[in-house]
Amino acid sequence: MEITCWEQINETSENDLDTRLYKRILKDNQTEKQIEYFSEAMRIACEQSFKSEKATKQSQKNRSVPWWTHELTVIRKTTNHLRRKYQRTRDNAEQMETNKAAYFEQKAK
Repeated sequence: MEITCWEQINETSENDLDTRLYKRILKDNQTEKQIEYFSEAMRIACEQSFKSEKATKQSQKNRSVPWWTHELTVIRKTTNHLRRKYQRTRDNAEQMETNKAAYFEQKAK
């Protein structure tokens, strides 16, 4: 893309920028092309101005808290399974009470 025209505009004052952009769009009669140039110039300006760090796989891997163990993961999955089982039991009241008791017992652990 032709960014040189925007680099030249970059050297002028901010007040003059709107006027020059407006005149360029009217003169060229290619609004879409000018919008693409402007968008690209904005993208480049943002990349140079703002600091952005992408998370690496290593940093994402170490995001868990140090006290969380595999044993806690198993207990959590079991508890969630029992909760879903209890919540989905609708027809049989006796089975619902059994599932409820099992869920609350597991939840207390």
